[in-house]
Amino acid sequence: MAALLMTVLALTACQDEVPSEDAIASLLEVSTNQELALVRIGQAAGPNAGMIPDAVRIVNLKKLGAVTDSKGIYVASIQFDVMVEHKGALTLNQRGAKARLKLSRAENGWQVVEKQ
Repeated sequence: MAALLMTVLALTACQDEVPSEDAIASLLEVSTNQELALVRIGQAAGPNAGMIPDAVRIVNLKKLGAVTDSKGIYVASIQFDVMVEHKGALTLNQRGAKARLKLSRAENGWQVVEKQ
């Protein structure tokens, strides 16, 4: 009985070892918007400054597959829709976008190590 209880507790603990789809979407969105801010700063005086979106929103994210490698890096293949916010208008930019993310544990959760 004690062995069964320990197995259940171990499996429950493992569930905390992988990020949720919402957490992955949030990480991807924050990372993308940080890159977008850098582009906006670099193009502030350029002719295309008005074309750069204000923000990107990640919606309908689904994990297609995921594994944790031997170094504790969580590698996930994901599919999602991209919404672009520009001058107050939110429009669907891409449906069914796919990416491969590598995530590692951070102090308060997860961080993006690599995006493809």
